[in-house]
Amino acid sequence: MSAQSSLRAFGVKAALANHSADAEGLKRALRALGGGVSLITAGEGETRTGATVTSATALSIEPPRMIISLKPFLLDMACRRGARSAAGLRSTTSRWNACDPMSELRHSVRHATRARRDSHDKSALGVWHASCMVQISTYRESTMALKSSYNMLSPDMLRKTTWKGSKTPPFENIENTTSGKMWSSIPGGHKWLGYFPVYDREFSRFRGKRPRVLEIGVYRGASLRLWSRFFGVGARIVGVDVNPQCSKSDNPGSNIHVEIGDQRDAAFLQSIVEKYGPFDLIIDDGSHVASHQIASFNALFMTGLKNNGIYFVEDFECMYWSNTDDYRDAPVTSTDFFKMLIDVQNSVFEDYTYQDFQVHRPTGLTEYSVFDIAKSLSNIKFARGVVVIEKMEQEPPRVLHL
Repeated sequence: MSAQSSLRAFGVKAALANHSADAEGLKRALRALGGGVSLITAGEGETRTGATVTSATALSIEPPRMIISLKPFLLDMACRRGARSAAGLRSTTSRWNACDPMSELRHSVRHATRARRDSHDKSALGVWHASCMVQISTYRESTMALKSSYNMLSPDMLRKTTWKGSKTPPFENIENTTSGKMWSSIPGGHKWLGYFPVYDREFSRFRGKRPRVLEIGVYRGASLRLWSRFFGVGARIVGVDVNPQCSKSDNPGSNIHVEIGDQRDAAFLQSIVEKYGPFDLIIDDGSHVASHQIASFNALFMTGLKNNGIYFVEDFECMYWSNTDDYRDAPVTSTDFFKMLIDVQNSVFEDYTYQDFQVHRPTGLTEYSVFDIAKSLSNIKFARGVVVIEKMEQEPPRVLHL
């Protein structure tokens, strides 16, 4: 692979642009490395991401290879955040492959880390082919730039401890929940047991009220049958899936409908809204791929979900699995995307002052310019693996001094 190389040392571009990552390019880059911590990044053009390394040097000039050392928390950032960001900026539909520079970095480092895990070494060594190197940067305080946010917690909170669970029934989250007991009698399903208390707490408001429910992801239809029982007579349950085999779960006589289509397809989703919606509850239990979940939310929240409705997304664990990057294909993870909604919800405060919201002063305003979605973001609640987004028309924030 031939790629352009450049150097940015302490923010200053050096004249290394347009050099292919060959032996000579490697030599030029190594001459510019700092003596302390270095930030090695990969990508093409302006699409760059990387990781800080505590040591970087040449392993061989021909073929051009480097050996690098990463701190454990930086390894986590490189493998989890940096690598998936590079993938998302390349293409939201791409998958890691042998030609991807950050993939090669990730796999080599991960392999070396596993080999050294039992030695309790404080660093992890990885070999990176110089043919993947397109930029080398050095920053004296780059460890701060990529420091894991976990380190903001106190040492006592971060102390590793044992978390024990039982594999033997009965399971409390099934036995003590309405949805869990119903689900346990329906064959063909699979659920994280911790979801059932969340289902009961968040969805019970719709029981017996003939809600319209859309679930993305059908599999064998167990969830559709669960929702039909849970919400009761008159509930309209609609499932969508990309797999044509899922049409076997279509059962109009029981008010269960299955449509085949892609959850990324806004036109398809809009046709579902027009045919069956708008919905009181939308559940995304589909592919669990970040770009798919983001696309579905963008297509459905504003026009497909009723006021006072709930948008529910499951299986955020897929954003954290260390053995695969298949689900992390967007510039941000699904978790980060939905956390961003908290910022959108509060974005009205960015352009105004405290005095603008005071109703007891004549200088207080009565109109504000905001993102359209901010007016209907009522509550955003996270539980392990899921997010609950409640849609309800909101009044502008106001403050009153008596």
